[in-house]
Amino acid sequence: MLLEAPLTKRILRAFYEVHNERGYGFPEGVYSNALRVELELNGIRSKREVIQEVVYKGVAVGLCRFDLVVEERVLVEVKTGKAILEADKQQLRSYLKSSPFEVGLLLHVGPSPEFLRFIHTNDQK
Repeated sequence: MLLEAPLTKRILRAFYEVHNERGYGFPEGVYSNALRVELELNGIRSKREVIQEVVYKGVAVGLCRFDLVVEERVLVEVKTGKAILEADKQQLRSYLKSSPFEVGLLLHVGPSPEFLRFIHTNDQK
């Protein structure tokens, strides 16, 4: 079974509900906020725009901002546009490598909804 499968399934249901309700054409922030509302309506806790410190060889070198952290277990990045870009994938991979989260979802709100699931277990960090 996939890591965090039951929770990610619920997140994806909420994502498709938002996409079906709002369609394509709004900025990322609108979809992230709508997803947070939909998650809360379904009893799923989430935090929006979570700041994470980036550490390099034990030294803090900057900050990054996660779109959503769900139930303190799944990192969610929301993207808009015509297609998922390689840079979007790499961003989520980097976020997982530098955070305590092991599962990430890249949710793409485009002409057709798409998602990618990423796993980077803590024993690989």
